[in-house]
Amino acid sequence: MVFIFANEGKNQRKTRMKTIIGTAALMAISLSLAQSEPSKLKGYLVAAAEQEQISRSSANERHQTEEKGASMLKSRSSQEKRETFQRPSGIRKRPAGAVFSSLDEPKSSEPKDVDANAILFNEADVEEVLDLYQDLSGRSILRSANLPQLKITFRNELPLSRREALQTLDTVLSGNGIAMIIFGKQNVKAVPAKEAAQEAGPIVDWLPERLPDSGTYIVYVVHTKADQFPREIAAALQPLAKMPNSILAIDQAHMLVLRDYSCNIRQMLQIMDRLGPMQPMQPPPRRGNL
Repeated sequence: MVFIFANEGKNQRKTRMKTIIGTAALMAISLSLAQSEPSKLKGYLVAAAEQEQISRSSANERHQTEEKGASMLKSRSSQEKRETFQRPSGIRKRPAGAVFSSLDEPKSSEPKDVDANAILFNEADVEEVLDLYQDLSGRSILRSANLPQLKITFRNELPLSRREALQTLDTVLSGNGIAMIIFGKQNVKAVPAKEAAQEAGPIVDWLPERLPDSGTYIVYVVHTKADQFPREIAAALQPLAKMPNSILAIDQAHMLVLRDYSCNIRQMLQIMDRLGPMQPMQPPPRRGNL
């Protein structure tokens, strides 16, 4: 017995001893009944099995209750963090009612609302990054239930405008497997990158050189030449894609639909330009910011 319990704690030893004693007692009773009253032995074993099933059910219920309690505490902790968010001192307060995005049109007079080193994450939770994103943009963040839980470290070296800061956070998050997808005029979805292609991302019709060189998720539609097959071009571009199923080729319409981060699509378009001039699809005139 000393050898068996050498690596166990005091409570574990007590539990193990009770189990062994109980098993020994059960074997003794069973042997006695088998010799004297075989008919009672069957009833005794059935009752013992039922009692064991009840004990297991109670243990499972306790385990589920504990897990639910832990989940509620974690959710409450995340909610409390969001409620106590404090804007870093080096970031100017956003004008009341103003909404920004990483796809706002660049302006020569953009104020640098974010000082150098104002964004400082040192092993920060994803929630902290998303809280800052929401404060900078003025948009509600719709969080996917299965976002990866990881730690993020980042510091901005130079002053940034709000547009540049949001593009920077897009890039930081995309590098950690999270895609930020602009949704309507007031929201942004935060989803795992592998699920981004399932979302309705913003369709951008800018010329390639205007696309932000960042991890901002966009949808870009290109018309190929009449003598080119989109499927063949898609096969050449696929190694550049960061996401699964992000390139959709439609041969009948001579069209490619690219769904990826803006910096990747810029690179794809540069390669396509070597194959011959391609023209982006011309949508109706856009009104206002995305």
